[in-house]
Amino acid sequence: MGAILPESKENEILKLLRKDDARKLQEFIQLNQIPPEILLTNHKRTLLQLSCYYESPRCLSKLIEMSYDYNKLEEFTGDTPLFICSKFNNLEMVRILLAKEDCKKLVKNNENLNEFDIAFLKGNYDICYYMMYEYDKKQKINTDNEEKNDINNIINKKENKIEDKD
Repeated sequence: MGAILPESKENEILKLLRKDDARKLQEFIQLNQIPPEILLTNHKRTLLQLSCYYESPRCLSKLIEMSYDYNKLEEFTGDTPLFICSKFNNLEMVRILLAKEDCKKLVKNNENLNEFDIAFLKGNYDICYYMMYEYDKKQKINTDNEEKNDINNIINKKENKIEDKD
């Protein structure tokens, strides 16, 4: 577990994330010498993870530029920043993360779901289509241990599974 940020500084960072003010966030981080691995007290998440929760794409881009780890798993959930953005249907932020070559992984979280699974289960089909497009550039997507080429096949099979359970 990383170091904890003092609450006085945490409140200022949260304001900047809410405003998606990347320039002021960078200045604040540099002025206060806040390391990338720092965790925010009440959230137990890194700044980059929180930028995903607060849906702050400019802050996310700036933190990536500043070498913050965009593949770091949340301690309790096992979620990556890509998982968080997929869950909250933020296509702009998914695009930012998938632009990074080493971010293109289907990592299972503590509930044995990956970012594609959660986007599908939440009905975030734009995210699913975009992921298929990006993943198909270099690899086949692997969901439920079956290789799939076509997003429609994945959706149809998962919808059939859901209907079979009803």
